[in-house]
Amino acid sequence: RTADQGMRMEWESAAEWRYNVERADALSSGFSNLVSDLAATPPVNQWTNSLAPDNAYYRVRAHLEP
Repeated sequence: RTADQGMRMEWESAAEWRYNVERADALSSGFSNLVSDLAATPPVNQWTNSLAPDNAYYRVRAHLEP
């Protein structure tokens, strides 16, 4: 993470899948959705949170396209 670039995430992706990125300030507080329905860009997806806090937990959830 850098002040001008934010927090960048990368993950392996596959065609016909879509992705949600979620964040939590603490694992006990639950996750909030940051972005929904990102299309796959195989072989790797990337997403940047330009307003990322200094400390947070992130996860990516995948689901098949309808």
